[in-house]
Amino acid sequence: MTQIISIANQKGGVGKTTTSINLSAALAKIGKTVLLVDCDSQANATTGMGIDKPSLEYSLYQGLIGEAEVEDIILPTALPKL
Repeated sequence: MTQIISIANQKGGVGKTTTSINLSAALAKIGKTVLLVDCDSQANATTGMGIDKPSLEYSLYQGLIGEAEVEDIILPTALPKL
């Protein structure tokens, strides 16, 4: 069964990105298939996963406005299920 986990808080600097990255990695490590979506324009979760943001051809924005397909914006990570 699919589950959606959202981590949100109005205040900055409370660990939302760090929690998201670590929770995603932990779930992938125990065998869950995880899609981590970085909706922040600063893309700190993307960078935290070891992906070089400036080298990306497409972002979530292009996916949302229909300029890119889902397959174009989902990237592999070092963890097989993440």
